[in-house]
Amino acid sequence: MSDTSSPTTPQPVSPQPVSPQPVSKVALGDLASLVGTTLGPTDGVEITQERVNTFADATGDHQWIHVDVERANAESPFGGPIAHGYLTLSLVNDLMPKMLEVTGTSMGVNVGVDKVRFPSPVPVGSVVRGTAEVVSVDEVGGGTQAVVRVSVTIDGAAKPELRGRHGQPFLPLRIALSSKSVFHFGHPSTDALAKLAASATADAPTAPAGMAHSPTPPGYRRGRWTRRADHADFDAARRAITTWAAQRTAGLTLSPPTPDIAVGITLAFAYPIGPGSVSGCCRIVEVIDEPDRFGFVYATLPHHPEQGEELFLVERDGEGTISAAIEAVWRPGNLITRIGLPATRFFQRRATDRYLVGLTAAPVGNTSCR
Repeated sequence: MSDTSSPTTPQPVSPQPVSPQPVSKVALGDLASLVGTTLGPTDGVEITQERVNTFADATGDHQWIHVDVERANAESPFGGPIAHGYLTLSLVNDLMPKMLEVTGTSMGVNVGVDKVRFPSPVPVGSVVRGTAEVVSVDEVGGGTQAVVRVSVTIDGAAKPELRGRHGQPFLPLRIALSSKSVFHFGHPSTDALAKLAASATADAPTAPAGMAHSPTPPGYRRGRWTRRADHADFDAARRAITTWAAQRTAGLTLSPPTPDIAVGITLAFAYPIGPGSVSGCCRIVEVIDEPDRFGFVYATLPHHPEQGEELFLVERDGEGTISAAIEAVWRPGNLITRIGLPATRFFQRRATDRYLVGLTAAPVGNTSCR
C-alpha cells in the first residue's frame, strides 16, 4: 500500500537553521499545564534506504516506489525512492520521547491516532524532525489521557510530511493509593489499603443492583464457575466463606483483614500481578444464609478495575455433596482494562480458579473427604 496523497515532491525552500529544543520534562500531575504548548523541534532523523527496506520487510509493503532504487530513479514521478507514509507515522514513537517526558508514570499506551494526513512524500535521504502541541489532558478511568497534535517535517521542504493527533494515556506510578489509579508498582501498605477502604464507604456501586440474579444487561459479560468440595463438612465450607479463604488462596490482601459477612460492609483489596498489583473496593450487597446454601454477593465501587457484581456461594445437595460456585456479571471498569481485555480475562480466570480451590479444599485434619 502506498501512503502518498499526490505525486508532488517537496519543494525546496530557502534553508533555515534548525535549533533542536530539549525535551520538556513534566510530572504527571502537572501535565495539564502544557496544554497549548509547542514542543520541539527534535533532532533530525535520516530516512535511509536501509530503514525503508527494513520497514518494507516488517510490513510486507515492497512496492517498487519504496524499495526498487534503480526503477524509482528512472520511472518514479517522485524522482527516486520514497519512504512509506506509515514509516513516517511510526517515527512518532521515536520522536515523542524526544519532545515530552512525563515522570511519575508506570507506562504509556497508545489509544489511537486520528486525522492523519501525508501532505507530501519523503524522499530517501531526507532528514525529518518532530514538532508537537499538547491539545488536551483529561482524567480517564485508571490514568490520564493526553491528546497531542504531531507534525513530522522535512528539512528544506515547504510543508510537513505528516500531521496527526496522537492520544496516549499515562498510568500513575504510585504505591500510595488514590481514587484515580487501580494499577500500582509494588504492593500497597496495610495503612494505604485501610485508607482506601475508609474513603470508599460513601461511594455508590458502579453497576445496576441485582445483576447477579437478573438477565445480563447489554454490554456486560457473565461467567459461572463451579467446583466440587474435597470434603463433606458443610460447617467447614461456611467457614471458608466467613474467613475469606477464597480471596486469601488467590493471594489477595484485604482491608479489613477479615471483613464481616454482612450487607453494607465495604472492603478494599490488593491483588498481586508480577512486580505490581491491582487494587479495588467493593461492598457486600446480599448475604445468602440457608441450611444448605451460604454465601454473599459483592458490588464493585468506583475504585475497581471492573464494574459489576460477583457471587461467592457454597451449597450442599440432597446427597450431601458440597460444591462451590463463583458467578460474575461484569464489564471493564476503565480504559486500561478495556484495552487489555484478554489480559483482564486471563487474570480474572486465574483468580477465580484459586477462589474455588480456597472454598473447596478439605480442612486440615478433616476425615470426611470424598
